[in-house]
Amino acid sequence: MYPLRKKFSISIVLVASLLLSSATKPTLIGLGVGAGAAVGTAAGGNDSGFEKIDHVATAALTVLGAGVGAMSGYLVGRGGSKRVLIYQAK
Repeated sequence: MYPLRKKFSISIVLVASLLLSSATKPTLIGLGVGAGAAVGTAAGGNDSGFEKIDHVATAALTVLGAGVGAMSGYLVGRGGSKRVLIYQAK
């Protein structure tokens, strides 16, 4: 008929869940800090008569600073993960 079956015993000692954190919040914080720093740097005024060029340079530096800040925030925030304990045998 059927061959003899061996009985195995399994004991579960620990059950945990791995939660990956989102990099959205650090990216947005970096974007704001980068844009603010770039505006602060570029807006240091001088009255040289080149207002139109100054506005273009301020806008370009703001976009560049926002991009650098967002990339920095993403790189800092992407590596996080948290292990949450669900069950542990005593």
